[in-house]
Amino acid sequence: MLLPMTIYENITMGHGQSEEQVRHVLWQASLLEWVDSLPDGMHTYLGDRADELSGGQAQRIAIARALLKDAPLLLLDEPTASLDDATATSVLASLDSATSDKSRTIVHVTHQVGHLTNYHRILHMQGGRLYE
Repeated sequence: MLLPMTIYENITMGHGQSEEQVRHVLWQASLLEWVDSLPDGMHTYLGDRADELSGGQAQRIAIARALLKDAPLLLLDEPTASLDDATATSVLASLDSATSDKSRTIVHVTHQVGHLTNYHRILHMQGGRLYE
């Protein structure tokens, strides 16, 4: 969910991280080039513009927010559903990189099983049961 604030504020949610940290998660979420093309960059107000964002852009802002939080567990529900294959691959590579030091676990719920190539454990749900 995006709030009527700037991109920076939507990502930091008032926690005051540096612009450098926000730029890094924007890059991880494959948004940095787009944000840099905006007249006010990450300080672009999304109040009235949020409706102009694509589903993929809004989704990647939410992913950047999650990455910036640096939580030990991320639960992602269809994080690449609104993304083209190239962008999805880029975002998933960044998520993989974000867990490379093993201090963070990602639970990725998806119908797009082909995107689950770099995960350590993949479970399938069928008939209300989980199978490895």
